[in-house]
Amino acid sequence: MSLVHAPGVAEQISYVDYMPWGYPLADLCSNTSVWLVVTFTVERYIAVCHPLRGRPFCTVQRAKVAIFCVFILAVVAVFPTFLEWKSGWITDKNETFYWITRNELVDNPTYEAVYYWFTAVMFSFIPIISLIIFNAFLIQSVHRSRQQRSRMIQQKRGVDVILQETKITIMLITVVVVFLICQLPSAVLLIIGKEIPEGSPKENLIIGLNNISNLLMAVNATCNFFSLLLS
Repeated sequence: MSLVHAPGVAEQISYVDYMPWGYPLADLCSNTSVWLVVTFTVERYIAVCHPLRGRPFCTVQRAKVAIFCVFILAVVAVFPTFLEWKSGWITDKNETFYWITRNELVDNPTYEAVYYWFTAVMFSFIPIISLIIFNAFLIQSVHRSRQQRSRMIQQKRGVDVILQETKITIMLITVVVVFLICQLPSAVLLIIGKEIPEGSPKENLIIGLNNISNLLMAVNATCNFFSLLLS
């Protein structure tokens, strides 16, 4: 939930100093989490649907490299947001108060439009579409593996390996479904919120929905942690 809308919080100097770097840091963690889920889903798709071709690629070392690359790309993508705002004393209508101000970068309409849609596409639309597609393949694979397990139970061979693979795949499918449920509202708000002008009666509604969306994304991150911990 965004604390800036809570009474008394915005007046705290420590909170105002936190905002210019705290929000981008939160975006960095969120964007990294999004693409880690996509990366794990692609890895599971390769391991399950193309086991022979994927065996050289699905290794612990390559997984570490993939995680590192995802983090670096997320840092590069989020870096401009660390330059967008700064905190300081502002004088307005004979009143001086401590608040954040926009840098020239934010006032550039080209930058604002390009970067807004870049982040929307890269960290919402592409991940969601990719997860839906790969999740469909994984669900189909789980269905086939259950049929295969039933046949092997009758023949009493190779059951444990398939059971373990199926368990991992089902766990990831669960993670992806929770991800889609928690992230879809944010993707919808990215489209709707852009069309709502500042100061309009609907702005407060969008603020409330954004807070709910932020809560869902926090729940999603928590669910991912415990799902992977218990797998």
